[in-house]
Amino acid sequence: KATDLKAEGDANFKKGMFEVAAQKYTEALAELPQSAVEARATWLNDRAAALLQFRDYESVIRDCTDVLEAQPENAKALTHRGLALEHTERFARAAEHMRAVLSLEYSSGGSLSSLGKQAKDSLIRCQLSDPSLAKIPIPVCNAPPN
Repeated sequence: KATDLKAEGDANFKKGMFEVAAQKYTEALAELPQSAVEARATWLNDRAAALLQFRDYESVIRDCTDVLEAQPENAKALTHRGLALEHTERFARAAEHMRAVLSLEYSSGGSLSSLGKQAKDSLIRCQLSDPSLAKIPIPVCNAPPN
């Protein structure tokens, strides 16, 4: 039943029906055992993505906090929580999250994923919104050239 509800959430998300998707993810999470840590983190991230779309920023922060307690380097949760923090004008905390995402992305030695690009854009917006953050360097890839 939980996986069926999750699939319904995914289908609604793809249709742009974010509130319905968030509700389906909530129902799926209620059916999921607490011991299913990996699935719970993924499903919380999915719900956070839906909540972000209709600007329920405090709920996004709560879901991502739950994920990050179990998986401190979860780039998706860091990005979603960082975006929610940015939208609630907590620019310094948002910038910390986005720098962490960029550091994780660049540590893999590849180019930025879509999450990494979101993080970089958000970090720049935070720096523009709060001039005191302008001195914070944006992480760059230290991979050797090919």
